[in-house]
Amino acid sequence: MQSVLERYIRCWNDVFALARRPAAFLPFALVALLKSGLLLAMYFFWHPLVAGFMAPALRVLGGEEVLHFPTHARSLPILFQTSEIVLIALFGFAAAVWASSLMADSLEGKKRPLGAYAGHIAVLTPSIVVMALVFAGGTIGLPMALSWAAGELEGRPMIHLALLAGALGTAVLLRILLAYSPYFVRTAKGVGFGAIRKSVAFAREHFALTMLIVATAMVPEKLLEYVASYTSVFLENSRPEWIPALLLFKSVIEVFTWFFWVGAVTSKATDRTSS
Repeated sequence: MQSVLERYIRCWNDVFALARRPAAFLPFALVALLKSGLLLAMYFFWHPLVAGFMAPALRVLGGEEVLHFPTHARSLPILFQTSEIVLIALFGFAAAVWASSLMADSLEGKKRPLGAYAGHIAVLTPSIVVMALVFAGGTIGLPMALSWAAGELEGRPMIHLALLAGALGTAVLLRILLAYSPYFVRTAKGVGFGAIRKSVAFAREHFALTMLIVATAMVPEKLLEYVASYTSVFLENSRPEWIPALLLFKSVIEVFTWFFWVGAVTSKATDRTSS
């Protein structure tokens, strides 16, 4: 019987081995490029190339005031985080499934051309769509709604703090319970819901290890998210260009945090030699 720490170290070893295959980074790098393009379009919303669709979109998300300086710069982190729900629902989870398939083959000594995974993902599209909506809504949308409610109740400190704690706790717990869904969506039945059941059951069975994996991935993401959100108030007048720079940096870091998360859970899910 291996200890949690030994299994965690084994996951790290497998992730380092997977990192030697650059193709495994490709799904997350493509998502990062999409996110970076969206962020730049949101920041330069007034440019003729994007103004026709981006200005109305920002107006819907944040009202007329977000189209004016300095409110636009200060609001950029929350506007971008809101748009991330759509990106993860459309592309992020599919990238995680693609990467998990590639990683599982690599860990099991199988080799397939990259093009072979496209057909595999196409077959899984209904399940991926369902799981992507559940994952994005649960791990990002619901915590964001709680954070928004906390912001509306700043005058009531106890409720404000409870909602903030609830937002973080919800994000962490759902990320733990759904951690293995990119792996199990490939084999589970039930158009995504089978993957949810398998992921929840597997995460509960290996809760401590899964919590360590998720914490390792989430801590850098949340730190950068909070830095971008809280420093935007101070940077909006002096250095507004630093705000999108921080968000771009977060998108780059997430290539590695998502790689670690998917690599570590795939390592554990494919491991049949330890409990």
